[in-house]
Amino acid sequence: MTCFVFLILHWATSTVNMLEQRQIMFTQRLWLLRDDLIRISSTQLRELGIGSELFEKSIVAVEADVAVIDALKYFMSANVSVLAVVDKMGLLINSFSGTDLRRLTHMDHSALVLTVGEFIDRKNYPDKPDPLRIKKECMLLDAIDMIADSQKTRPMHHLWMCDVTSRAGGLVSLTDFMRIFSTYHLPVHPQSFDVPDLGSLSVTAMLVRHVAATKSRHRTQRCLFVGVRFPGQSMMRTPAAPDNENPSFRTSSFTFKIDASHLGRNLTLYLYDKRKFFFGPDKLIGQAEVDIAWIANGFGKGVAAQLIQEVKRWIPLHHPNNSAGGSVGEILVRLVYARRNHIAGEDI
Repeated sequence: MTCFVFLILHWATSTVNMLEQRQIMFTQRLWLLRDDLIRISSTQLRELGIGSELFEKSIVAVEADVAVIDALKYFMSANVSVLAVVDKMGLLINSFSGTDLRRLTHMDHSALVLTVGEFIDRKNYPDKPDPLRIKKECMLLDAIDMIADSQKTRPMHHLWMCDVTSRAGGLVSLTDFMRIFSTYHLPVHPQSFDVPDLGSLSVTAMLVRHVAATKSRHRTQRCLFVGVRFPGQSMMRTPAAPDNENPSFRTSSFTFKIDASHLGRNLTLYLYDKRKFFFGPDKLIGQAEVDIAWIANGFGKGVAAQLIQEVKRWIPLHHPNNSAGGSVGEILVRLVYARRNHIAGEDI
């Protein structure tokens, strides 16, 4: 009965910890989503890559005196959904798309011989609004507002990116907006769109205990060092401590930045026996993993806890090739987590 109660309590504790980790991950994602939406919406179109090769669209232009039957051929040959209607100087004066053909029936086949200008002005949509024009310096939110406002009268699905002379140099569609918001986390260039930090973590390896004595006939004590590996970074090492009883690494501390991409991954600690011969590889004694989501969750205390938290803990070490799964020693680690203050927008 006692064993059964212990298992129930252990299961309940594990379930609570899992729920807390899921809560911190969900909350952090909401914060990141809100920050990203604000950042993306206030970004200029040219900085998002619209109008460049990243959002390349073929702009096919026809003059206003071209027959409709001839203009329709461009839809198929160029595989476009809208044509720019320009004057003799190449300046944008209107647009011609499949929407303009909706009222065309088999009784109106004679309208196909009209020019594009006549078809738009007289036959089909005499009240058709002028094409929506924007500049590359336009904010994404302003561009979305222009599209949204057009839905109140006659829906418009394209924005023409024009220069000061009204010459079309780019095209923005609803598909571009969907692409931006579905790939905002992917950088246009390496220095763009960095994932905001959740906080900083300081790791200090302090002591090691219960490590078996060396089996080498030529040495009476080990020469130990600790390796710390953070996701996406190479392993960092502490200075070797030639003390077999209680190796101390108090002066070795490492600091890492934690962001949302690290949640669900582990911080790994390694204990090595340093070899004195240059051809002898360092021997792995044991290793341990610490869940980064547990750290970001205030060491299991929740996101509502204080901004700076510290914990000292003896962590058991296990060898990956040890089928029995027993502990090969313990390492005392001090972890200090400084959570980012999302309200103030800075680390405390």
